[in-house]
Amino acid sequence: ASKCGADARHLDAAKRRIVRRARRDQGSVANDAAGPPTETTRRRRLGVHHPKYMLLFLRDGSCVVSVSTANLTRPTAVDASWVQRFEPRGRRSTGAGGNFGADVPSWDARRDGSDFGGVLANFLHAQGEAAAPGAVTPAQWMRRHLGFATLDVFRTAFRFETSHVHLVATVPGDHVGHRCSTHLERETTCSSNEECFLYGPQRVADILSRLTEGGRPPGGSRSDTVCWLPRTFLTKNDSLIVQPTSFGGTWNRSAMEDIIRLYLTPDEEALLDSRGTTQDPADGPESINWLDRMKIIWPSQDFMQQQVPTTDPPRTAGKKQSMSVDPREGGQSTPSFIFLSSKSFNTIDLECLSRLHAYETHVRQPSAARIPHIKSYARVIEREAGPTKNGTDGKQYKELAWFMLTSACLSQGAQGKPVRRRSHDDDSMSYSNFELGVLFCSRLQGQRTDRKYVTRVKGQEDSNVPTNEQETGDIGDSSHNIQQIELPIPFNLDSKPYCNTGESHFNATPFFHEISPGSMCGQVLLTPMGQKISYSMVQHH
Repeated sequence: ASKCGADARHLDAAKRRIVRRARRDQGSVANDAAGPPTETTRRRRLGVHHPKYMLLFLRDGSCVVSVSTANLTRPTAVDASWVQRFEPRGRRSTGAGGNFGADVPSWDARRDGSDFGGVLANFLHAQGEAAAPGAVTPAQWMRRHLGFATLDVFRTAFRFETSHVHLVATVPGDHVGHRCSTHLERETTCSSNEECFLYGPQRVADILSRLTEGGRPPGGSRSDTVCWLPRTFLTKNDSLIVQPTSFGGTWNRSAMEDIIRLYLTPDEEALLDSRGTTQDPADGPESINWLDRMKIIWPSQDFMQQQVPTTDPPRTAGKKQSMSVDPREGGQSTPSFIFLSSKSFNTIDLECLSRLHAYETHVRQPSAARIPHIKSYARVIEREAGPTKNGTDGKQYKELAWFMLTSACLSQGAQGKPVRRRSHDDDSMSYSNFELGVLFCSRLQGQRTDRKYVTRVKGQEDSNVPTNEQETGDIGDSSHNIQQIELPIPFNLDSKPYCNTGESHFNATPFFHEISPGSMCGQVLLTPMGQKISYSMVQHH
């Protein structure tokens, strides 16, 4: 008891110190001439500040970056984090008046992920621009506590070019996409233009475009022509896995297809390139149903009830009813982190809803699983021969062209929506949220740096084989060892769909965090729960 009391007093003292420091920092902002002032006039945009990340500056001079899906709360859900330590460069840049946007990452940097520092500095700058008047911006905080005159100095102070992932940020605003001009044109014409930084799915599409085309940058060497993701590795049957914890409303087929095309780059570009040579018009990109390539992983009502037991079934009368029970009302459960209301469900195009697949864990006992809070996107290689088999342990694996861990859910504020009055060949998008994620890309160039990300298929979670294995493969004309890296994805990539092919009725009920009044007359009636509630209401009246 005495130890707990001492710990509590220590925590209270720490909190008081933090409050005093924050007040002191706020008071010094007006006198901090070197820091850029916060904007006082802005265009309002309804969105959320949703990134989860940490920058840890250690006493040895290094910087640890952590990008996560976890909030700063007690761990009660399934989350994931990426962490990497970046060593100091040894000699800081002395530039005091640089602009982060004046040093656009080079072609090579944007291709291999070494633009990490520039993207991070751009993201911090955007957060500073959105800060409330008088608040301490990231740039001001770093100047005061770390001695970095500008975010450019911060970017060059650490070896961010050693990053093993690509940083994918989203900031509010209307932003151009990678189709507005080729990357080589932007390299020469946008050297001082902040719009050269891409965001969200546009950023992912731009990265994938570089990793698959194998084009040589200006002045590049011959080795630059070897792409990371050969067309022989990707297949036209590859699936896009979308696993959010919030599903926003008003999605229509056109908007969803725009997002799928970006994530499945370069598939559409390959079809456009081949359209001039193919004799069959059916081979063109217009003939593809892009929605068939997508699987939206979403927990069912039955799955959530095993994690979050409810005392009574949801009701439609009175105020909005939550599917998870408030502990203050007698529930013995963990609060839900999954958000899809029955009202939003009714506003989403049925063509999109029919791509829902159940969230299935690798845990044999579903009751032992936790509620998912992780958010992830992936391109899964779908070969006709099925999953690959590792020669060491005999287990079957799914190959991943790429995997993204992010804070972004499936909403138009996070994924973007087309800007108004854009042309047919323009992919400019409008975003409302701040989001942050990291992209893991397989690399198959026939070199020692090759790596391939994989994940085990369901039912093989008991193996204790190390996650990094060596696989012998052929890329081009050279035989070499490929480092096989297993990602601990906590859900099954081949889960059951909610709807049978060609049908609109749901075999199970997707989880709704609330039942809105008047929402039982739309698409909710296609679910077993909606039919049951509707029937009980008819019997009651």
